[in-house]
Parts: sequence; C-alpha cells; structure tokens
Amino acid sequence: MPANFTLLWGLLAVLGSAFLGGFWAGKIKQPLMFGYLLSGLLFSYLLENFGLKRETLGILAEMGLALLMFSLGLEFSFQRLEKLKKIALGGGSLQIILTIGISALLFKNVFGFDFPVSLVMGSAFSLSSTAIVVKILQEKGQLESLSGEILESWLLFQDLAVLPLMSLLPLVLGQGSANYFSLLAAFLALGLAFGVGIKLIPYCLNYLMTFKNRELLLVFSVCIVFLFGLGTLNFGFSFALGAFLAGLILSQSQANHAIFSEIRPLRDVFLAIFFVSLGLSLEPGFLFSHVGQIIGVTAIVILLKTLVVGSILVFFHYHLKTIFTVALGLSEVGEFAFALAAAAFSGRFLNQSYYSLIISVTLLTMVLTPLLFSLAEKLYFLSQKILKKVPSWQRRFLAQYDQLSPPDELPFLNHVVILGYGRVGKWVGSALGKAKIPYLVVEYNPQIVRQLE
Repeated sequence: MPANFTLLWGLLAVLGSAFLGGFWAGKIKQPLMFGYLLSGLLFSYLLENFGLKRETLGILAEMGLALLMFSLGLEFSFQRLEKLKKIALGGGSLQIILTIGISALLFKNVFGFDFPVSLVMGSAFSLSSTAIVVKILQEKGQLESLSGEILESWLLFQDLAVLPLMSLLPLVLGQGSANYFSLLAAFLALGLAFGVGIKLIPYCLNYLMTFKNRELLLVFSVCIVFLFGLGTLNFGFSFALGAFLAGLILSQSQANHAIFSEIRPLRDVFLAIFFVSLGLSLEPGFLFSHVGQIIGVTAIVILLKTLVVGSILVFFHYHLKTIFTVALGLSEVGEFAFALAAAAFSGRFLNQSYYSLIISVTLLTMVLTPLLFSLAEKLYFLSQKILKKVPSWQRRFLAQYDQLSPPDELPFLNHVVILGYGRVGKWVGSALGKAKIPYLVVEYNPQIVRQLE
C-alpha cells in the first residue's frame, strides 16, 4: 500500500476510534474527552497495525493542543488576569513548590525511590492538564465562572513554569548547569516579539476584515499561530505557548470572535487526535505488571494535590464550592509531565521503568479527571450538611462570599440591545441617546464598530 494511503488509513482509525469513544461517553453522560482517552487505551494495538507512525500522530496531537491554547488566548481577558493575579501567581507558585517538596519526600520514604527520581516525579506531578480541564469546563459551560477563571489562570501559570523547571532540575541534581543567560534572552526575545506583534498584527487584521472574506481571515490567523509557535519552539519553549501568545495578540483585534468561530471546528478535530494519542502512550504490559505501584502513586498524587490546592484556597478565603471545584480540577497530572519525564530520561535521571511509571500515572489521573470534577459537587453538598452543625465553620465556608467575584464587563441595568446598527439601528440609537437610556450594539461590520468605539 502506498505511504499516502497508509497515513490516511491511520488517520481514519484514530478519528474512528475517537468517534466511538466519544459516542460511548456521550451515552453515559460523561465528557467526550473521557471517551477519547479510553479509546486510545483500548485501540492502541489496533491503531499501530494501520501503519500510522507515532511521530506523525505526535505532530497532529501537538496541533490540537496548540489550537486549544490559541482559542484560549483569543478569549483571554487581561482584566480577569488582573483580578486573579494573587491566586494565579501566589497560589500557583506555592502549589508547585509544596507539591514538589512533599511528594518527593513521600516517594522517597514510602516507595523507596532515589532522591533524584523522587524529585523528577514531584516536578512532573506538580503540573496539571490545561487541555483536559479547559475542555471539561467548556463542555459544562463553566469557563467564565469564578472557579473556571481561577483554573484557567492557574493552569496558564503552570504552563509558563515548565521551562524553569526543566532548566533548574539538572542544576539541583548536580548534573550540568542551567544556562540563565539563554533563558533570559529567550524571555526578552519573546517579550519583544509580543510587544511588536500586539501593535502591528491587530492593525493588519482590521485592514484584512475590510475585504469581508473569512477564508483570508482564517489563513492569516493560522499563519500567525505557526509563526509564533515555531518562534517559541526555537527558544526552547513549547509550540503551544507560542499559539497562546498568538491568540493573545489577535484577541486585541475586532475580529477575535470571527476567528474563534472559524478555528473552533478545526481545533475540535485535532483535539480528538490529541486525546487519543495520550491513550496510545501507555504500555499495557507495564501497566499490568506494576498495577499496584501505579494505583498507589496515583492515589498519593491526587490526594496531595487536592489538599495542597484546597489549603491555599482556604488561605485566600474562597467559598467551599469554589475550593472543591478548583482543588479537584487541578488534582490530575498534565501533558507537560511527558516533556519533563522525557527530558529526565534523556538526561539519565530516570530509567525506563520510572519513565513508564510517570507516563502511566499521568494517563490514569487524566482518565479520572471527569469523575473528579463530578465528585466536587457531591462533596460540596455533603460538606454542607456537616458544616451546618458547626455555626462558625458554616459562616466561614458557606455564608461568606468569595473574596473575588467574577468581573462584570457590561455593568448596564435596564438597557436596550440594538441588533445591527444600520439605518434603522442608528435612528434607534440616536433616540435612546437623547433619552439618556443606556444601550448596547451588536454589529459585525468592522467599520461601524470602529466608528462606535
């Protein structure tokens, strides 16, 4: 069979298994991602027989993650980040440090792992999955809730912490040295590129919108994603980080919603491939021979991360429902654990057995993530009954509002919404303005939008 047809059959097998897994997950009312992961686990041997190389699948999966991060950047709000910077930066950094320190001690004393192995595992397990958590929040319609915003900002901080972790691990373990000059130069170069891009690219995009051609808009946006993705990849960062920066830049244009509507179907297809590829990463032989150890480490990781994140949120005075949702939402291990484990394996800090253990624990926590999300609400209602018996705890965790409420970007009350600002819309707006009645305009024409602004 020609190579081109082999690739097409492989893609058909991946997407077909994703459809079956997603269909089954939908029937049992679970997130589609849950079915994608399980289909990758169940069909791993079958998919390899179709001749699809893991390297090719990895590239397609990377595209899915990059498009997800790009869509997050398009919808990202700097106002929200400003309101959540204390919990995202302070809480995120504290969580990573505590998780690494405590888990390293536990793995060394409970399982008898060497200190370098325990430290690498703690570093890998301190990170959570942006792709999985955001996908679940989108399916539940909770991305713009307070807990969703905390999760999104916290996960973004974890993604940014990957490179410092990978740079500092060799230095802490006494092998090699961290090239701080190269790291600083990389950050400065990215900052300069972002600063120039945020001034120039939205201007070009707004000009492009005057052609009223969505195909050109989509092609231009994908080119920007590749440009920044390859740029960050060249400096040692992930391709997905560059895609997120591209989304942040394009979010400053008036076409961000139009771009998101065009890119979303493409993103969902590649994301399905990404989740199936995660399931394919597991080695069934290692899983069956080390099942007890995998379950033990997984239980410690989930419990530890839940307690650490929950304690930090208690310190920041959040409501109990927010605490449960965020703590259990961050309890899984993320896809960047693969990158840390691979770097440690190539640096000979890990042998094949420990590397497979990290991969197995990471995938198992990912599969459990939808169940943990559903458990959050049940634990909240159960805790309500218990806390009612202690009035001081009830006031602290239930009666008290969250320290930070969701931002209200449209603080209008009793206002009028004008759909379209053409000849009639302008007349209505003029009459409302004279009557001093607040109104909001929904309009797709970029020229009219600029005039209104």
